Amino acid sequence: MRLQEQEEQWIFDSFIKAYTEDGELCDYLKTEVPDYIINIKDRKVGLELTEIFQDSDDKFSNLQRNSSDWKTFTEEFITEIQLQIDFKFMVGIDFSRFHSIKKSEKHYVVLKLVEACIPKLKRLSNREHLDLDNYYDKLPQQIDSIHFSRYDALTESMNYQPEGGTVRELTSGILQTVIDKKDKKLPTYSHCDEYWLLIREGNYYAGSFSDEIVENLSIQSAFDKVFLFRTKKNEVISLK
Repeated sequence: MRLQEQEEQWIFDSFIKAYTEDGELCDYLKTEVPDYIINIKDRKVGLELTEIFQDSDDKFSNLQRNSSDWKTFTEEFITEIQLQIDFKFMVGIDFSRFHSIKKSEKHYVVLKLVEACIPKLKRLSNREHLDLDNYYDKLPQQIDSIHFSRYDALTESMNYQPEGGTVRELTSGILQTVIDKKDKKLPTYSHCDEYWLLIREGNYYAGSFSDEIVENLSIQSAFDKVFLFRTKKNEVISLK
């Protein structure tokens, strides 16, 4: 299972554990459109997953693009690293704001970063941390720094993607933009008795919002139920 599929499954499993309205939900099927089909008592529910970003209400989400690009880069980096070491780890990469990674050079930069990290990473013991810096450790210019933590108890290596900055309040306008895009695709879904939309607030800066949510969020949707899943708090909020 690819890292992206693992993350999607983790979101689904976390939502199922946090959702209590219909009792225990355990009988499901992974599909494509929608993402999951859940059997609840006497009805079949199609569940679609999506993610919300701080600039989702813009015509084009730069935060989403950057977050996605950095995530796929790190996933490829983890795959290459695991070919040379046999322990699991957490890794966070600080990407340069001045030297972007072109698609044509991504694999080359990944391999150069692996080459710079492997000698010191191989000497890392369980529960030890390793920090490498562009200047001192001769990382590719597109990488400012990289941080490792080895944890032998992990079943899979993980990306914690460090980002930061001031976060926005989550408003009805931002939510509605995300919902409208999914509403348009609803007629293409497999037949179900009900359709639910699960909007995930991300774990990274791009998908994070302030702790306080504006009260009385008002949304409209063709979905029968719409949920906001605040992953950091493991909290499910029913929006419809």
